[in-house]
Amino acid sequence: MIVKHIDQSSIFKSAKLQSDLSDSDYTLEGAIQRFEGFKEPRLATKVGAQFGLIGALATMGVKSRYEGTTVFIDVQLKKRSSDEVIWSGTVEGKVEGEDYADAYGWSAYQKANESLKVAVNHL
Repeated sequence: MIVKHIDQSSIFKSAKLQSDLSDSDYTLEGAIQRFEGFKEPRLATKVGAQFGLIGALATMGVKSRYEGTTVFIDVQLKKRSSDEVIWSGTVEGKVEGEDYADAYGWSAYQKANESLKVAVNHL
């Protein structure tokens, strides 16, 4: 997923998995320290979900807080020919705010993915 985000961000001409690096000029290495999403649970939406369409309509405007965080540590951009480190550092992507609540907090996954996109853009 990270390779796809990097490839779509057009930071480089193309991005590939390490196993496909035969013709690459640079490698980007690092570790994921944190990758998480959070959606504040709301009792109203859980109760509303028990009443089907009527419950969904009754709780339609309820909002809840969300947060997504991705942290890459020990990130290094290296030139393959010499193993020279061109850049190194730590990168964090964070999204937070408020949006419509859902009974089961499914959007927490989306918020984690959005924070990954932000982290890649910070590269």
